[in-house]
Amino acid sequence: MNTNSSDKAHGGAGSPGERDSDSENDDEVYDTLSPLPNDVLNNAVEFNDLGTEEGPAPSHHDYYDQQCPESSGADPFSPVAAPTTAASRRRSVEASSGRPIFPVHNPTKQDLTHARKILEALQTKHGFVTPDRGNLDDPSILWKEGKPDYTIADMVYMLGKTKNHAPGSLEETVENFVKTWEMEATHKEFYQWTTVDQSSYEVQANGGKVYSSYEAPWVGNYNWLLSTCDKELYDSTNETFESSHGKFRYAFPEGFPFEVLEVFSGPPKITFTWRHWAIFSGEFEGHKGNGETINMTGFGVAYMNDKLKAKKN
Repeated sequence: MNTNSSDKAHGGAGSPGERDSDSENDDEVYDTLSPLPNDVLNNAVEFNDLGTEEGPAPSHHDYYDQQCPESSGADPFSPVAAPTTAASRRRSVEASSGRPIFPVHNPTKQDLTHARKILEALQTKHGFVTPDRGNLDDPSILWKEGKPDYTIADMVYMLGKTKNHAPGSLEETVENFVKTWEMEATHKEFYQWTTVDQSSYEVQANGGKVYSSYEAPWVGNYNWLLSTCDKELYDSTNETFESSHGKFRYAFPEGFPFEVLEVFSGPPKITFTWRHWAIFSGEFEGHKGNGETINMTGFGVAYMNDKLKAKKN
């Protein structure tokens, strides 16, 4: 499997893929923190009514006020327990950005309740479908950190995506495949992954090192995806699976959504373009975010076997 980035922005998990030597963007790694241009953000018309031009997309804050009016104007995110350093930091970010923060990692019950309200409103108004990551309730799964809850991740994804793929379409199928693969790479031990051929699996990004099935699951997606990055910006050789995830969770507390933009060919060689984005409301390597959107796009290739599991070329 192979992935290539075409925008210069610090990023995270891309797509599984085999090597792609034809890309002209192998050297365009995530080497600067570059927000999506304001003119693009201000004309994110597809969110309101995909295919029409009704104006700028509502923000998290807009939807929070609409779906949770009983708490508007108040601080709905007071932790039940005594405030922690993380909670204090979160309040500071909320105060400076003027909008509520929905952390993907360790959310409060109130966070999840309000996020579900927003999710329901988005699904009702726009017909959005919740991503399918497989059966997360399978009792045989041994989760690394407990079963993940994707309520907030799905909300942020729906608020920021630019495509609304038809149910059952090849685009939706590929997007769900990548989301399931990413979920497994983050939360499950390799022997329990269902998205790959474990005897024939490797990954590579931007023409860099090819990571085998003996390496990729243990170094983690961030580290192999950023292996060709300028080491002054991100040195993957000094990071572990855990430390890399910690850095990006700290930088992007509201998650790092992914969407498939366009699929050019189906199995056995899937080729597609993708987009990753995040709200930089945390901190990365001493650089504090101010709520800007970090946006990146790229091209991915995934070779599949006859059981639609990712494999070597």
